[in-house]
Formats: sequence, structure tokens, C-alpha cells
Amino acid sequence: MKQFLRLLSKLLLILLKNMKNNFPLIALLITANLVIGEIKCLSAELNKSAENEVYLVNHGWHTGFVVPASEIQHVIPELKMRFGNAPYIEFGWGDNEFYQTKEITSGITLKAIFLPTDSVVHAVAVTRKADKYFKHSEVEKFCLGDYEFKSLVEFISSSFYRDKSGNILKLNHGIYGDSQFY
Repeated sequence: MKQFLRLLSKLLLILLKNMKNNFPLIALLITANLVIGEIKCLSAELNKSAENEVYLVNHGWHTGFVVPASEIQHVIPELKMRFGNAPYIEFGWGDNEFYQTKEITSGITLKAIFLPTDSVVHAVAVTRKADKYFKHSEVEKFCLGDYEFKSLVEFISSSFYRDKSGNILKLNHGIYGDSQFY
């Protein structure tokens, strides 16, 4: 492809010297060059779709990452025991008290906003692609390279509280679907 573009550039320079008679040909070559650039961009985007798909879900009050379950379960095997064969798991973070409360009050809300408090992880088994599972939420899909995806999995894993043996600590049942607080 690079050789073709170099050849195209040389041809364009030659044609520019003799521009009077070759204007239609020059216009065609410039258009072809632009189209080839767009094809290269599209090709790069298509190749990215084969990489690691991650979804960002905006629920209004909180936002979560949806990642392929098998990848995170390699790092945190307890999630395999808890969520079984779910293809994806959503992870969200929030204030310990506010996120798990049965009744939201102004006191709990203000405390969550203004005081530094412990946070919890909310994990949800997602049984199909996030855009289908969370129909009433804003969902964005993006693709990460292997290094970026590994960093995200490490970030998620490191946000769990663990006991002295390294096992993640379970808290209350989650707030929707098959979910759990940690």
C-alpha cells in the first residue's frame, strides 16, 4: 500500500507540471487518494472490532463497565462460582452506604457526595450483549487492544476488598438482575 501511495504521489507531481491538459486526471487521482485513505481508516476500524469488546453503560446515577466474563473470571475465579456461565459481567462502583441502602435519604446522599467514605463494587451477570440487556440505558461499545484490556481487568480486580487469604469479600445481594455487592 505504501509503494502504491508513493507511486501515486510521484505521478501527481508529474501531472501537476503538465496541469493544463491533465486536470480531469489530476482530480481523479486526488479523489482516489482520498478514497484509499478512507478505506484504510475503515479497515483499521473493522480490525479493532475483532479485539476486546467493552461496553460502558450509563444508568443515570451510576455508570458501569461490561466486560467478557471469561476474561475477568481468570483473574477472579470466585466470580465464576457466583455468576456461572454468564457471557458478560457489569462492574459499577459507588458509596458503600448509598449504593446498598433500601431507602435513599438526603442525609445518606449528602454524606455520599461530600464525605470520603468506603466504596463498593456492584457486579451483575449480563446474559447477552449489553446494548440488548440494558435497553433503557445509554450504552456505548468500544474496543480495547490487549494491553488496554488487561489494564482494565487489573483495575477491576484491584478494586475488590479481599480477606487475608486473597478471596474477595461478598456483601449484600445486588440491586437488579443476578447481582452482588463486594
